[in-house]
Amino acid sequence: MSILLAAWPAPPLAHAQVPATPAAQRISIVAPRQDGAPSTVVDLSALEAGRSWTTVDGDDLAQWSPGRLEDLTGLLPGTVAEPLNAGLSTAVKIRGFAVSRLHYGGMPDIQRMHSRDLATVDRVEVLRGPAAALLGITSPGGAVNYLGKRPGLAPRTSFELTAGSDGHVRLTIDAAGSLGGDRSGLRYRLVGAAEDGEQPWASLPRRRQTAMFVVEHDYGDGLVGVDLQGQRNHTPFSFGTVITNGGAPGSTAVPARVAWDRLFVLDGGAPAERLYRQAQAYWRHRFAGGAELHADAAAARVARDETLVGYWTLVSPDTVSSYYTQYRDRYRQASGRVELRLPLDLGGLRHDARLGADGYRQRFLFEGVQHIGALMTLVDAPDFSALDPTTLELWPRYNDERIAEEGAWLADRVRIRDTVEVSAAVRRQRYTIDADRVGSGRTRAAAAAATTWFAGADWRFAEGWRGWASRASGMEPNRGATVAGDFLPPQVSRQTEIGAEWVTAALRASAALWRIRLDNVAMPDPADRTAVIAAGSRRVQGLDLIAAWARAGWTLSANASLMRSRHLVKTRSSFGDRLVGVPDAVGGLQLRGPVALAGAIRAELALALTAVGPRMGDAANTVRVAGFVRTDASLMLKHGAQEWLLGVRNLGDIRYVESVTAVDDVLQGPRRQWWLGLRASL
Repeated sequence: MSILLAAWPAPPLAHAQVPATPAAQRISIVAPRQDGAPSTVVDLSALEAGRSWTTVDGDDLAQWSPGRLEDLTGLLPGTVAEPLNAGLSTAVKIRGFAVSRLHYGGMPDIQRMHSRDLATVDRVEVLRGPAAALLGITSPGGAVNYLGKRPGLAPRTSFELTAGSDGHVRLTIDAAGSLGGDRSGLRYRLVGAAEDGEQPWASLPRRRQTAMFVVEHDYGDGLVGVDLQGQRNHTPFSFGTVITNGGAPGSTAVPARVAWDRLFVLDGGAPAERLYRQAQAYWRHRFAGGAELHADAAAARVARDETLVGYWTLVSPDTVSSYYTQYRDRYRQASGRVELRLPLDLGGLRHDARLGADGYRQRFLFEGVQHIGALMTLVDAPDFSALDPTTLELWPRYNDERIAEEGAWLADRVRIRDTVEVSAAVRRQRYTIDADRVGSGRTRAAAAAATTWFAGADWRFAEGWRGWASRASGMEPNRGATVAGDFLPPQVSRQTEIGAEWVTAALRASAALWRIRLDNVAMPDPADRTAVIAAGSRRVQGLDLIAAWARAGWTLSANASLMRSRHLVKTRSSFGDRLVGVPDAVGGLQLRGPVALAGAIRAELALALTAVGPRMGDAANTVRVAGFVRTDASLMLKHGAQEWLLGVRNLGDIRYVESVTAVDDVLQGPRRQWWLGLRASL
């Protein structure tokens, strides 16, 4: 799918002044309102100077019509796709660490096998490095925050119809307006989308329907809103493919042989039904003196009824074993967040102080039956049609789990004259996990608390020059108990980053050095294999290079990230030195601009190159997956209120590995795909 290559939104045209502090360093739901009342902004970057941020804006979404976040990873320096559950769960790998807990409007997005439809999204904001001080439990690699569509001030209705390869058809309708007249202060946004198509290689259907309704009321000193969403997904689990060779542990890794153009799954797929419901409410109020109170609450439910027929593991270079499961999954989550924002003038310095608290609850009940290894099938000719569930001995599957998280934070950002901004934040976070895997009743599986923090600074040290530096920490839960019966402490991450940026009228260029270390990774206790200890340690360090030029309406954007990963303390003796799936380098190039045509038709052409370097294909570092360079192209024709879209993803029709976590957990990227679309206002 489309992977674009821009480090930030396109800069202004030539001879226009480029802002010294790019918008990509900020994160918000919508632009702040101009009437003095509080906006719907969830400004996660406002108190974190010295950090690297990237924005994927509406122009990028319109140009490339992406179907999922992973299609946009080329926009994000240091980022590669890391789809979970064969792509049915959205995840990316940022700076070498998987980011699977995504956020929507500053709140946790649906955490149970969910891929957000980007028709509901206005922008996507990405922070590189730990974001725990303001978001709580997050990945060491960074955080992703979807910024949902919101009602506009002017009424509008539009539709987009696209069709393309693999039987793809999609219709999206987007409407906004006021309820009760313009003076009522009541506005709405309504989005509906339906798509149908087929996954190649196994004739699997791809069907999804999405609905979104947002209503806001502006009462002068504040704003209150509700965001309701639903999604129905009928796409079967597709498993992926395998690497059919391996080298010797401790020796130089050999090139991986990938079983291309096949899915080890029942042809046509098995029954799949997933229903997602989500609600989010938000309130913003501004007091006399400028203080603001922000409150958010969100809830979601997921119901899944699925049958999976595919492979379990690679048994030999030419054989895989089968996997059959039928299950019912019921999931709920709820979260709340309250924050007080206090603008202060102390000692001649401008402070933006904030204090807040949040909480998160998650529960799911997973019930089903399964059988592993009833059938062996050939890698070169996978066929699971002989798997007869009526003759299988079925084993029960059960998982009943509850997760509770609470946090409180204090943060401040200080502006010193017009050249320096310093910020700091501290959070106290705790979590508990109760689980039952056999149906005998839930017991405590994990409990811990930790303090996370952030400190950073931005400064303009010369005309057109800006520098930044920061230190940040993060945490993620560990499960299990030591031989003494104590729960493991959480995993702890720390990032150091230093960077500089040079800005002229038509050029913006930056470089950042960073290092992330993850400690307290769970591993078997060498003295007692029935217990675990928190002693593993990993490190990824790298260099991000970003540049963008603008001239005569054309923009040329480039990014490159060089990375080096290493196990400092291996959690298993069989592991190699490098982390699996982390490339040596990622980068790309995008050229975008107008094309002169006769008459009233305007055209915009975009070309993109994406490069991903070699990666280790297994934890033992015995096989090395080749890197790739992929080309995408897009042409947009505009005439009045109509836009015609023509695009090709993977123009060269190359075979490449999109993500890999093991020799039998490999996802091949799509072959050449094309689409033709019409977007128009009604």
